[in-house]
Amino acid sequence: MNKLFKLKKWLTLESACEYLSHVFSENITLPDLLQLALDGHIKISANFVNKAKACSGKLVLKEEADIILPSYLIEDLCRKSDEMKGLEYKPENHARLEGTHFSEEYQLVLDTKVISVEGVWDLLMVASGRLDIEHLFQQLTGGVEVTLINLEGTFVEAPNKEERQILQLQTSFSKTELKEYGLNPDRPREQNYYPAGGLPEDSTLVIRTDELTRFIKSLDEPDNEEKAALTTKSKNSYLATIYSLCLALTDGLTGKPNKDADMINSELARKGIEQAVGNKTLAKYISEAQKNI
Repeated sequence: MNKLFKLKKWLTLESACEYLSHVFSENITLPDLLQLALDGHIKISANFVNKAKACSGKLVLKEEADIILPSYLIEDLCRKSDEMKGLEYKPENHARLEGTHFSEEYQLVLDTKVISVEGVWDLLMVASGRLDIEHLFQQLTGGVEVTLINLEGTFVEAPNKEERQILQLQTSFSKTELKEYGLNPDRPREQNYYPAGGLPEDSTLVIRTDELTRFIKSLDEPDNEEKAALTTKSKNSYLATIYSLCLALTDGLTGKPNKDADMINSELARKGIEQAVGNKTLAKYISEAQKNI
């Protein structure tokens, strides 16, 4: 499987479970994989087999997003501008931020043009996309029914891009639905689109092989506490080595770091060896080494 793995750009979720089970020598199930995705440890992607409709967007910090007033309010302000002079008016009571809510920090400002996309895109664990994965997880584990809905839509992101390219998936009303809602069934198609409440039915969930490789490597890396312990251990070893070399250069240290540092650097100069650090830094090293002896 390893040889074929290198040739593939993505795996189905089931194949990804088999591969991870082989790598870790333990049984990795589909619910395990979904939970890892929900917790932000691994990215699940969507493969748009028959393409999908979407609007491209850019992330804008909420504090930098434009404030939009409803059109009826703008018209009212223009009509009554003279009358409203001097009156206290708070537009934030009616205003909204430009774009679509994406997170606590960002708005997603969308292009109005609907485009077609294909291939593999990373599914973002926000809004309806997250609910889809949560629903699947609950189904597979015999959990509760997910009744939540999210009107913001489903978002995907182009993988491995330096500048984030985020899309909001779109779906459209059929002519039958337009008639049911009292809308003109012959109006232009571009006016029928609205945010999709989930992935297209003809798309499949996959995991990119380079994402699997990244995930596996991330588990081999020590956590912060282990890194700190390794760093401390290495530092102590370096200090002990420096202290031993200092002893070897002299007939014995005085126990006064500043005086010892001056003596050691003088001895290095006498032997024609360029000193690596100044007296102050060397004194600090000697002092720290003495505390750990």
